[in-house]
Amino acid sequence: MRKITFLLFLIPICIYSQTSRLSNKRSLQFEMGLEYRITPIYPLSSFFVSENNFASFVNPDLQNAGIGINLGVEYFISNNFSIGFMNTIRYDYIVSGQSNIEPDFGVASNTYGLLVDYHLYLNYHFKLFEKGNFFLSAGFSRLNTNSDFTAKQSFFDEENNLIGSVFTNENFSYWASRYEIGYVIDNYKIGLGITSSNTTNYFDETTSFIVPFAKFSFVLKK
Repeated sequence: MRKITFLLFLIPICIYSQTSRLSNKRSLQFEMGLEYRITPIYPLSSFFVSENNFASFVNPDLQNAGIGINLGVEYFISNNFSIGFMNTIRYDYIVSGQSNIEPDFGVASNTYGLLVDYHLYLNYHFKLFEKGNFFLSAGFSRLNTNSDFTAKQSFFDEENNLIGSVFTNENFSYWASRYEIGYVIDNYKIGLGITSSNTTNYFDETTSFIVPFAKFSFVLKK
């Protein structure tokens, strides 16, 4: 009798474990969706930069917040592990218009452009419920590419006479670590995560710069 009871208890568990297994091995998935970046997190005292630093002409909050379009592909190495590559495309703010003002007084518009981010990451998928599955993601990103602009620096003698000017090509691209947790059900994916970096050009010294994000995507499996 005890054996029969044990079998009756064990059979539903086995059935559930079989139905809840992931079966994504060697599948290819395409992803398209929206990503919303919340205001960056960094020490407020580190925002102040020297007058000669071109970062004084940019607002990092505006440049790293807002909505972007995600386009990506993900390949499942096994049932649980996958590797993915994604682009985030944004039409966003680059530098403040004041950088175009040469007189002592005047106004100018801000400069905007098409910014592209590149993400490479590894995902671990697991099930907690019968429908859908969770995933943990870790990787790295190259953010704010195509943010190039020209910076001008002038040199003066002891009597404040202009000696000459130097023009350099600058940008606000930087490398960052990327972490995300999310849930996939049917053909829909939602996720929450952050990008974290200590190598941005916004500050005079090494400063932690974290950008939280949320995303919603449609997944097409092949």
